[in-house]
Amino acid sequence: MLESALAIQLAHRQWERQAGTVTAWLAHISESLRSSDGTYTKTDVAVGQTSNQVRIRSALEDY
Repeated sequence: MLESALAIQLAHRQWERQAGTVTAWLAHISESLRSSDGTYTKTDVAVGQTSNQVRIRSALEDY
């Protein structure tokens, strides 16, 4: 009975460590996604502004 209790305690400690690792991993992924979303949005806007500056107007646009 004592061996079973010790095994269960050990398994529980290991589970807590793994749960902590997963939680930290998910927090890191969440932060990375938040950061990349801002970067993507800024880059997307900058590309749009640059392409508008480079674009050559067609003479047909005035008609």
